Amino acid sequence: MLDAARAGDPRAWRRLVDDLGGDIIGYARSRGIPDAEDLAGDVFEVLARRIGSFQGDQRAFRSFAFTVAHHRIADHFRSASQQRERPPAPYLAAAESAKGEHEAETVGALDALATIVQLPPDQRDSMLLHVFGQLDLVEVAQVLGKEPDAVRQLQRRARRRLRTETTGRVTP
Repeated sequence: MLDAARAGDPRAWRRLVDDLGGDIIGYARSRGIPDAEDLAGDVFEVLARRIGSFQGDQRAFRSFAFTVAHHRIADHFRSASQQRERPPAPYLAAAESAKGEHEAETVGALDALATIVQLPPDQRDSMLLHVFGQLDLVEVAQVLGKEPDAVRQLQRRARRRLRTETTGRVTP
């Protein structure tokens, strides 16, 4: 599919967009981006310009897509802080995006997401990239510009904190 998209096949490109779009929008919403669909459009615009020169498989392309999304989100918050705007609460944005799902699953997922978005920024980003991006440790490290061991520690601390928040018990 990636090779066909590189060659200019519009159906292959559409499949790539369909495969990645929801996850990129979910990642952007979980970070508090009010216009997540617009941000995803910007990400796909960058990907469309660069797909011809992209080297790698579909897994690497997915990682690259989330790297672009991560940088666009950072740009958004830099711009917003310069304009003294505050994005809406990530919890509310995620709740809005979850309409129509099974209520029990939605409540559990929203509770987990509400806890994740309250983690320190590096922990939050590493977990959200893992969950929404379905990226492994090395890929998350590449997106965040960190060493894999540092990301491993971030995720370990995040999981410990999430367990503490959800169970009320401190874990070793």
